[in-house]
Amino acid sequence: MKYITPLEEFHPKLQSILKEFARKSHAVNLEVHSQSTLGRNLIEGKPDYKPEYKTAFFIDPRFPERTERRDRVGYVKFLPDAPIEVGSRLIRNEKYRKHSLEYNTKASKVESKIIKLMVEYIKPFSENEMFNFNNLNTKQLVGDWRLEHAMKVDRWTACADDLYTEIKYLRNLGVQFKTEKFAKLAMNLELFEEHKARDTQPITIYRVFVEEGRVTVSKKVTDSHGDLTSLENGSIVSTTYNSLESLPEDILSGVSMLKILGGEPRTVLRGVGYRVSDNEFYLMKPLASNTNA
Repeated sequence: MKYITPLEEFHPKLQSILKEFARKSHAVNLEVHSQSTLGRNLIEGKPDYKPEYKTAFFIDPRFPERTERRDRVGYVKFLPDAPIEVGSRLIRNEKYRKHSLEYNTKASKVESKIIKLMVEYIKPFSENEMFNFNNLNTKQLVGDWRLEHAMKVDRWTACADDLYTEIKYLRNLGVQFKTEKFAKLAMNLELFEEHKARDTQPITIYRVFVEEGRVTVSKKVTDSHGDLTSLENGSIVSTTYNSLESLPEDILSGVSMLKILGGEPRTVLRGVGYRVSDNEFYLMKPLASNTNA
C-alpha cells in the first residue's frame, strides 16, 4: 500500500492497525490518505491544536479521475472513547437500513477484530464494479442508438408491424399511395426495419482502460432479447494487452475516434462509444446491423 499521508502522521492507534493490515492483506494496490478534525479558536479563527488524524481512507488508484468519492473502497476510523469503525461498500450491517450511513460499517474495540474486518472487506474494486460505475451512461449509449430511427418514422406506427408488412407488399406491387402519411411510411420502410432490428439486437459493450502502458479490455453482451439490465448483471470477459497498438482493429478504431472526435471527457458519440477520460473508454458494437452505425 502507498500512504499519501506519512504513516507517522496518522493517529497512533491507527498506525499499528495500518501496519498489521498491510502485512496481512493482499490489497497492495491501494493508496491510503487521511482526514483530520481541527479545533478552532473562535476569537482568532485559528486552529487551537495540532491536527489529529482520525480516519484512514483506502483509495483504488485505478480511477483516472476521482469524483463523488467513488474511488474509496473503504476506511477505518478512530474516535476517542468509542469503538474503532470500519467502513466498506462490501459490508452489509443489517441492524440499519440501506440508506443509513451505518449500513456499510462495523465497529469493535478489539484491534485484532478490526484488522480481520479490514482484511475481509477493504479490497480494490472488482472488474465488474469498475465496469458498472458508468452503467447508466452505457445504457444511454445503447438506448440512443436503438431509438435513432424511431424519430424518423411516424411514432403512432412505430410498433405497427402488420401495417408496415402490408405497405411493403403494396409498394412492391407498384401501388402509388394517395395520402402523404402512407407515402412517407412507404418511403421509410427501411428505416422502420432497421429500428425494429436495433430494438432487440444484442450489443457488446467494451470497457477499455489504459494503465501504465497496459490496456485492459473487458466486455459484456446484452442477452438475446437486447435487455439492458444484462449489462449490469451479465458476466465479464477481460483481456490484457501490452499497448493500444496491439488492440483488435475494431476496438482500436473506436478508441481512436473517441480520442480524436470525442471532445471533452464524458462525451458520447452515438453508435461508437463513451469517453470517460484519457484513460477510460466504453465502446458499443452491434453484433448485426443493416447500417454502418
